[in-house]
Amino acid sequence: MKFLRTMFFFFFVFSSIQALAQTPLQTTGPVASEKIFVHTDKDYYVAGEILWYKMYLLNQGIDLNLSRVAYIEIIGKDGKAALQVKTAVDQGNGNGSIVLPSSIPSGNYILRAYTRWMRNAGPVYFFHKQITIVNTLKKSEPVSGPEIKTIHLQLFPEGGDLVNDLQSRIAFLATDQYGRGVSGRGFVTSETLDTLASFATSRFGMGSFSFTPKAGKSYNASFVQENGQKVSVKLPSPIEWGYVMSAENTGDLLRISVAGNNQKFGQVGLTVVHHGANVYQQTKNTADGKAVFEIDRTKLP
Repeated sequence: MKFLRTMFFFFFVFSSIQALAQTPLQTTGPVASEKIFVHTDKDYYVAGEILWYKMYLLNQGIDLNLSRVAYIEIIGKDGKAALQVKTAVDQGNGNGSIVLPSSIPSGNYILRAYTRWMRNAGPVYFFHKQITIVNTLKKSEPVSGPEIKTIHLQLFPEGGDLVNDLQSRIAFLATDQYGRGVSGRGFVTSETLDTLASFATSRFGMGSFSFTPKAGKSYNASFVQENGQKVSVKLPSPIEWGYVMSAENTGDLLRISVAGNNQKFGQVGLTVVHHGANVYQQTKNTADGKAVFEIDRTKLP
């Protein structure tokens, strides 16, 4: 989970760090996100038992008490909720229990948890965990998990956009219809089906790759899961001119590299916003269309 939080912090939270040319920074308010984790007393249950759980809600950029209620669902292999409960959340914590009815069939189920706030971002960001339920009162059937019917591939250019003739890092997330990360490999092809880049998942269906788009061209990203299922999506259309931005941690320093493809960009400004307030602001002259900012991470909130 630490790796998951770090990856998504790296590729999403930095959308609040905006590169500037000659226009002032405009903000729409603080970046807000919630993440939820559920710990169950065990992973294997018999029908009729009680499933006990403890819930932890993590918040970034929002009031800790924003969500007072969380929802937990037990998803069957048909993708539908076999059981649903609500849990009160106080200061980011909640706990409760679910009675597993004696009529529930044997099988692998997905325990899914989320808040109403998280529903704005979609099921990809919900918490998911597999549990097994065995019904000793019913005829034994092979225990099977939810069937993967569809794969979704999402692409996230670091900095927000692809820009013609500038190399960008693109984060990706591959999930099934339940929002669970899936493993596999992929590649980027041109209009003439030439392979221009390849990529592979690391953990939780996530990863990243570098790519340089060209003006007037379009590209597809194809992903092949380990079981052979495939999905193909178009890469985001690059903009004609602008900046790309990348960030990397080097010790206590956060190094932000900005590159532009227009020689008229003589200066570039960088502003870091936290809870609607500027916590870092600096302007630099570009050299060959590039500028590098180094921020002491220990001085950031």
